[in-house]
Amino acid sequence: MIDDEGRVWPDDPAAHIMTPPKKRRKISDDYKYRHRNPFYKVYSRILRTIALIFLPIGNFWRYHFRIKGLKNLKQIKRTGAIVVANHVLNMDAAIISSSIFKYRKLNFIILGENATIPVAGKIITALGGIPIADDIKGTKKFMTYCNWLLRKKKPILVFPEKSLWHGYKGIRPFDKGAFSLAVNNEVPVLPIVITLKTRNKNKKRPKYTAYFHIKPVVCGDETLAKPKQAEELRDRTQQLFIDTSKEFYDKLKAKRDKKAKNKKQPT
Repeated sequence: MIDDEGRVWPDDPAAHIMTPPKKRRKISDDYKYRHRNPFYKVYSRILRTIALIFLPIGNFWRYHFRIKGLKNLKQIKRTGAIVVANHVLNMDAAIISSSIFKYRKLNFIILGENATIPVAGKIITALGGIPIADDIKGTKKFMTYCNWLLRKKKPILVFPEKSLWHGYKGIRPFDKGAFSLAVNNEVPVLPIVITLKTRNKNKKRPKYTAYFHIKPVVCGDETLAKPKQAEELRDRTQQLFIDTSKEFYDKLKAKRDKKAKNKKQPT
């Protein structure tokens, strides 16, 4: 698949582009999701404090990110929520966690293989990463932990496109899992649409300005049965992403066309 800028992407919209670690431990039912050890909690808080200081600085230097719609965070101030975003930047989870949610801890679902990366995997999970399990028993434990977090009014970030495509400017199909989690726990979905503006002409190593559009919460239609409710919520949320993304890129294109037209006109 080739986009409008001539970049080549996999035909499978859920395909993984990044190479997983060569050695990894499978996440099974023996994985410890919930840590009660007070020393681990202190360690986690220290890491989060360091991250809150340095991540916003580093990410702003790299992506010049802009955040729109911060007022919509108030809608989930006193409740658990499923936060959904399109997965288009290497550091999108870090930006959402450290620069949008800031002092409110945001848990985020990650691939199991990311939790097994030496050193970095431990840091990611301590900062709130929840690895997806590889077997049925592990998946039950994973779901139990997510349900517990939502009951405790904690937000969970999910990327429903399932895989990271750094620099991709379209919206890929959404998986239903995040929306089933929201419906089953009766919590709202907070959409964060990420759009990108290319700052250079290097196709191999492009640089972006990233825009994070925080939209009003989306809730399930309670007149529907839960499976249908999750599907309808997914489809409605995905259309919101498509519309927001299209509006942004259409305006960007109109500005570029106007600029190019002005340059052609004789002075």
